Amino acid sequence: MVMDCDLQDPPTLIPALYGKLQEGYDMTLAKRIERSHSPFRLIAARAYFKLMSKLTDEKVDGSYGSFSMLSRKVIDGFLKFEEKERHYLFILRWLGFRIGSVDYVHQARHAGRSSYTLIRLLRHAVDGMLFQASVLLRWIVGLGFLFALSGMATAVYLAWRGIFHGALPGWTSLAVLILVSTGAILVSLGIIGLYVGKVFDQAKQRPLYVVDVVKEARKSW
Repeated sequence: MVMDCDLQDPPTLIPALYGKLQEGYDMTLAKRIERSHSPFRLIAARAYFKLMSKLTDEKVDGSYGSFSMLSRKVIDGFLKFEEKERHYLFILRWLGFRIGSVDYVHQARHAGRSSYTLIRLLRHAVDGMLFQASVLLRWIVGLGFLFALSGMATAVYLAWRGIFHGALPGWTSLAVLILVSTGAILVSLGIIGLYVGKVFDQAKQRPLYVVDVVKEARKSW
């Protein structure tokens, strides 16, 4: 059983989560149909999960939190991840086991204040993006190629303008040199970034797959 300690996740829902496991699901996630957070945090969370959906090429539902109940084999699969920064929900979805869902209303905080400040929330969001995939890195690589192509096109235009319409002495050559050099640097960094992304994926040492059920082969005599 995984839940927050501030009682915003009601313990009275635990029997319902357990009952869902008895229906044959491997894990049960609690879905918040109402949240008691501030409007700013709700808007920020919605924007974050939309960005994550773009990065992962699949819909990421921000209604789910850490409130959940896992079977033993899901726990064993989770423990195969040796990364230092592990994003709980992303690992659960990566494992691919059968997921049951139970709706509930997110309760107001009973006492005290949340230890998650704005800085910690931003850090958690960045860790989630870096944990999931190297898609963000590929976006940066694509942006580098876009700047490089734009620089080359602008360089051609400035050269044409300088030949047929004239320009200040030395200005066209300087602008062309800066644009082409910047484009070459960005492309070079982009290629290095692709290799860094491969190293990043390898360094995480995630399992290639997780076995759900092992069936013993019986010999027929």
